[in-house]
Amino acid sequence: KGYGLADIITKKPVNENTNFQIASNSKAFTTTALAILEEEGKLKWTDKVKDHIPEFKMYNDYVTGNFNIQDLLTHLGLGIGDLMFFPDGSNFTIKDVVTSFQHFKPVSAFRTKFDYDNLLYIVAGEVIARASGKSYELFVQKRIIEPLQMNNSFVGSLLKDKSNLATPHSSESGTI
Repeated sequence: KGYGLADIITKKPVNENTNFQIASNSKAFTTTALAILEEEGKLKWTDKVKDHIPEFKMYNDYVTGNFNIQDLLTHLGLGIGDLMFFPDGSNFTIKDVVTSFQHFKPVSAFRTKFDYDNLLYIVAGEVIARASGKSYELFVQKRIIEPLQMNNSFVGSLLKDKSNLATPHSSESGTI
């Protein structure tokens, strides 16, 4: 059974098959995908990001040269640039994201502070694509979602039938 509305404009109700976006829960899938590739010897947690994505550049040469794959997942105090992808509708590409970090001023010194970050997970997805030879979406769908028989779960653009998809809404502004 499902509860609530899949769409507040059409008043379409949620049912047991309604698909929802999982937002930051996708970070667990990204980390799992990297772990699979690490187990297969296609990358190491300590690999430098620039060795997989040569055009990756941070705000200074030291950080660029030392930024490794595990740094992509540890929320290093950047927490900026989210408006490149959120809310939906922007036209920034993966290349734009990968090369944008050189323009972001850090909120703290490298590896000294926690601050939630989304864009570095997009870079991690690009590492997955380059290390596996498959898009991030296809890798996660074929190597995680399908083996777990998550038959009603889809990654990004792989969801073809959007007729039973919940649309985002919030009461954060005081109204839905």
